[in-house]
Amino acid sequence: MSAFNNILAVVDWSGDVEGHCNRVVELARHCGARLTIATAAPDLPGPISREGESLRRWAEQESQRRIRWLDDWLATRRGDLTLHRIELDKPPFLAVIRQVLSGEHDLVIKAAEDPDWSDRIFGSDDMHLLRKCPCPVWLTKAGKPQIRRILAAVKLREDSLESAKTRAAHEQLNQDLFQRALALATMHSAELHVVHAWEAPGESLMSGGFASVPRARITAYVEQVGQEHARLFDEFLQRMDGLPYPDSTVALQPRRHLIKGAAPAVIPALVREHRIDLVVMGTIGRAGVPGLLIGNTAEGILDQLQCSVLAIKPPGFVTPVR
Repeated sequence: MSAFNNILAVVDWSGDVEGHCNRVVELARHCGARLTIATAAPDLPGPISREGESLRRWAEQESQRRIRWLDDWLATRRGDLTLHRIELDKPPFLAVIRQVLSGEHDLVIKAAEDPDWSDRIFGSDDMHLLRKCPCPVWLTKAGKPQIRRILAAVKLREDSLESAKTRAAHEQLNQDLFQRALALATMHSAELHVVHAWEAPGESLMSGGFASVPRARITAYVEQVGQEHARLFDEFLQRMDGLPYPDSTVALQPRRHLIKGAAPAVIPALVREHRIDLVVMGTIGRAGVPGLLIGNTAEGILDQLQCSVLAIKPPGFVTPVR
């Protein structure tokens, strides 16, 4: 399968611009995808005062310099690619999402902002894109160009009260992110890891000081829940084995991780332990509720990651941006 067909690469000029552009060209060539390079005008340095006019002229000159450099770079890279450049309005995240809608892109890729005032890798524009962009968003960590280990994080639902439509959408999201992770692992000759984190609902209440549930009964309950999740995980991976993939993926056997614990706690720890370079994850949230478009579990994981992330939206997701 082709991981992506119509890529929008955002250049923000804050890091290794040429390296970032070379990597997205390589990705587009491998996928046989169309590639659009998007760039925004520079922010004015500092507050505008009496020097406002000179700052405005500086910004215009800097913007022209960047465009000349990018056009010269693009002229040497086009070759067999369908590749062109566009300029983004402010604020960039809104312009990016509107370009995705008008250009029907199926991936946005940009360098993570990595704000220096926080331990988290993603800045405000990144989070806006993760919450609201209708297509997958790939945020790359500076200084880690190689992808040697990829982690697909799936969440398997055992809730029988969910509607058939909700279960089908969740299954489709898991399948989509697994297939993309597999295609990228094949592309980069990388290890593929798959993780499912599970919890036993009510375990802490049963173990609390006011409960009178015998320890043996709690243990038996937790083991039963764990066995059910192991079954769900096995069945999911068997379904993935049955899907058609390129011949080159036949020898790629994903490493399985079935872990007990809250996903925001155990998945970042797994990422650190196995030195994962790219996490592929879904962003299921409650549509129509501001701030929850990404989902609390996903946001709890993202807050702790220090590696690149490819975030996949569930089928039927509708952006609030118009």
